[in-house]
Amino acid sequence: MADNQQGQDTQRDVQQQDEATRREQQQQHQQHQQHQPRCSFRECFLARMDQHRSDLEDLVRVRSHQSDDEQAIRRAITSAMQHYLDYNRTRASVARRDAPAICSPVCSSSFNNSYLWLGGCRPSLIIRLVYVMAGQAVEAQLWNLLGNVEIRDLAGLSAHQLQRLSDLQSAVIKLEDGLSKGMATLQESMADRPLVSLARAMHASSSSSENQAVGQMAGEMNSVMEMYARRLAGLIEDADKLRLYTLAKTVEILTIKETLDLLIAAAQLHVYVLEQGQRWDRSHAT
Repeated sequence: MADNQQGQDTQRDVQQQDEATRREQQQQHQQHQQHQPRCSFRECFLARMDQHRSDLEDLVRVRSHQSDDEQAIRRAITSAMQHYLDYNRTRASVARRDAPAICSPVCSSSFNNSYLWLGGCRPSLIIRLVYVMAGQAVEAQLWNLLGNVEIRDLAGLSAHQLQRLSDLQSAVIKLEDGLSKGMATLQESMADRPLVSLARAMHASSSSSENQAVGQMAGEMNSVMEMYARRLAGLIEDADKLRLYTLAKTVEILTIKETLDLLIAAAQLHVYVLEQGQRWDRSHAT
């Protein structure tokens, strides 16, 4: 019963956040529609990776040199969180034009793409990252007794924090499962009519050299594919909203220094896994 209530509360929170975000996006769209050029997903993705690198430098600098300056930490966190929100808005715009490009971006790497879930990481990965960092922090504390090594703040997660993280994780996983089922349904529908009927008809017409009929059916096939792409875009937008919601709720549970460590770890994961994935592709090219 508690898990069900937590899931319902989380889903309601997501819906409320969606509505607030939608209103804000509509206002911004009206204000800036004529001043914001459309970009390809490649351009948006590469710009975001550059922003990740910049954010990582800023966060690490604050962690190393201003760890006692709460205002500096808050500024760095607010800036990094705003960049997550900005990228989500950009992805939503791109998804409405070309959702498949987000699910398998050519600007990433085959290694990265093989682990994508609806165009990104699973939202629950954010919470798992906290657990991993907390475990590493505990190990760092032990080493600190021997070598005066700087420890991370995530070692001090309280029992209350861990319980809240566990509840959030359970609720988020349920929402992930719902989106995964939606994606499975969309994938299965590729074998349904009208795509199958159109593909068979196009093959028959092509064999008979009926160029006009083939051209007409190609247009119909394109319309059907656009319909599938729109449905995929909706799933991607919902997944992105859940990713952002999970990050925001996780940050609410953590202290500002714990949040700083989490954002550093997340940026490191994004940047270095991408770079290593690209090296992997180059070394395995045939």
